[in-house]
Amino acid sequence: MKITYLAVIALTANAMPHFGACPDVPGVENFSMADFAAPSEGHDAAKWYERERDPWFMFEMGQECGTQEYFYDAEADELHFYFRYSMLGMGMGIPGKMKCDTEGFCKLQMWINGDYTEESDKAGFQVIAYESGKYAVMWSCMEMMGEWGGFTWLNVLQRENPMDIDQVESTYETIQSKVSTYVPLGWPMTHMDKQGDSCSYDWGRFKDQYE
Repeated sequence: MKITYLAVIALTANAMPHFGACPDVPGVENFSMADFAAPSEGHDAAKWYERERDPWFMFEMGQECGTQEYFYDAEADELHFYFRYSMLGMGMGIPGKMKCDTEGFCKLQMWINGDYTEESDKAGFQVIAYESGKYAVMWSCMEMMGEWGGFTWLNVLQRENPMDIDQVESTYETIQSKVSTYVPLGWPMTHMDKQGDSCSYDWGRFKDQYE
């Protein structure tokens, strides 16, 4: 199960070591998977671009063009996703599915070797800020040594690319108010190395898990 969770961390945002037990971080109100995955214009799924990530993880240096794609399956009431980024000119990613509650806590199952990983509360993340059609902030925490310490991560996603900074300024206030452990580490957060016309995006890959 830890392998599954580490895969989530590696493909969605930067991980940073922390001391002490994971804090209780509040989510959002009335979160809707259907709204979160509302298809982008001319597309059958939602396109999300990674805007920023916490900078304190050396193993992801060189990653760029990070994207997350979501398709809402109304019959199963779940999201199918594909997380992707480029490193050294090569595209990398993984599909999967997840279910989120109305407070934005999402349990992930990765599609690995032709099957889904087991669903678990430990394999998930919390949406701590969200504005429909604009931005989302995802946060998670994994305890590796009981209450002595572990890893946390967060990132900021945007629906439009590019998006003006004044449209997501409230995300910083939300992060600082909800995740106090990040405040002393320095702001603003690090941007992706590259995001825009020079990226080679690969949309439609959320279908890999069921075609």
